[in-house]
Amino acid sequence: MIIQDSTENRSGSRFHLDVPESTSLEALTGADFLVSPGEFPASSEGLIRRHVAEGAVLVQRKSLRDLVESCTGDAGIKASLARMHAIGAQWWQCILLGSGVFMPDVKTGLVKVGTPNLRNNGTISFHWQDTTVQYEAFSSALDRFPMRGGIVRILSCDDEIPGWLLNMERSLKLLKEQPVCELYPELERFPPEDCDPYQEMKEIVDARTVLAALHGIGKIKASALWEVVRDWNTVHRPWTDATPTLGQLLAWATIDDPGTMGLPDVPFWGPKTRETVREQIPLEEGQVLQVVQITIPEEE
Repeated sequence: MIIQDSTENRSGSRFHLDVPESTSLEALTGADFLVSPGEFPASSEGLIRRHVAEGAVLVQRKSLRDLVESCTGDAGIKASLARMHAIGAQWWQCILLGSGVFMPDVKTGLVKVGTPNLRNNGTISFHWQDTTVQYEAFSSALDRFPMRGGIVRILSCDDEIPGWLLNMERSLKLLKEQPVCELYPELERFPPEDCDPYQEMKEIVDARTVLAALHGIGKIKASALWEVVRDWNTVHRPWTDATPTLGQLLAWATIDDPGTMGLPDVPFWGPKTRETVREQIPLEEGQVLQVVQITIPEEE
């Protein structure tokens, strides 16, 4: 719920909100508005303290020149903050809500206050007012407000205030209903090291790339032959690397009948596939492809 001090709705005020009023809110708390997740009255100091204890926020509203002039002396925003603390509010429950655009006068150093006006053509103009406060003092007062246990929130104009208050009310109710916000840390890498991917991506860089490029072969037949030759090498050539070489793959791929040589069958490889490879070498009928390793002695 939202409760406003009765002075906020007086005749001539720049801001109006149709919410319950309190004649003692500002006197007791230093705030113009009390925004609470509770729905009980705030007609006494005891009830206001109960709202604060349940997480209500106290909002002191200062618009334009009023905000600037209230930043100096002890009777302005300092006194409001002191009353908020006295009623039991924590730092996050004490909000100074200002409105306007504030710039330093380059000649005098005083604060100039701007009111934005949206034109029909979509552009924005500003109506500027002079103040009697040095911009440095104004800026320092806003900086020190959080250091003294409060929050400063500046809106562009008074028209934003009703929406801001309503959103604050929604936030308080939501956070009270969900007192714990569960956070999951971002993973440094995906997938994490302790999580096997459904499919691993692996780039092939061995002799299969050349064999697969031959007409009628492709990656499936090339991989089938490569795996059979690797397994054969593991058993029959344990003294060397079992990884098939390109020459060995081509020799196996061009054998007319592997069975006559005691070699195992290769899935997806039949007479037509082998003939396709022989034609691309090319090999005539009866010819075989042999890979011979020759060591050439170095010249003395």
